[in-house]
Amino acid sequence: MSNRGRTVTYVRSTNSSIYILFVGFAIFFMGVLVNHSDTMGTNTGKEVSPAYGLMFALIGLWMISMGIIPLFIEPRRKKLMIAELKQMNNTVIATIVGFPRNPGNKINKMAPYLMECRYFDDATGLINIYYGNEFHMPDNRFIGCRVKVYIDKTDPSRYYVDMTQIETPVLSSGSFGGGAVR
Repeated sequence: MSNRGRTVTYVRSTNSSIYILFVGFAIFFMGVLVNHSDTMGTNTGKEVSPAYGLMFALIGLWMISMGIIPLFIEPRRKKLMIAELKQMNNTVIATIVGFPRNPGNKINKMAPYLMECRYFDDATGLINIYYGNEFHMPDNRFIGCRVKVYIDKTDPSRYYVDMTQIETPVLSSGSFGGGAVR
């Protein structure tokens, strides 16, 4: 079976900078331990050169900086993008269709669920798929509900699914005297 022409979804792991930060701290402290020990378990009893400890400490500090910088930049960049998209006010109303797993982000060795929304564009005849927030347990009550999606018309890959207002489908009240529940 050929996969030619099929859509491929790639979701980047948000834990990568935390992992780099963790490894950086481990290597840094390994360098500190090398500098503070005399023989480091060598059979010869000779002292270990402080250059080894300095080398590990510098590599650890470099990895710490590579892990900590994205932790400060990413949330700020995301807030600025959301504000910019809301200011553009290019919105569509998409329907929540499901909660697929996010294989790119593992929390406690479990992949969380993404909220998948779809919007049919009448002008192009295409179905656009947008992914919202992550959930640890999918809430199937939201399937069929509608959410507002802010889109950058020049770059459709930049979007924000607004989960603050979820429009539920209109439900008939049956024998409860008419009206609709929203």
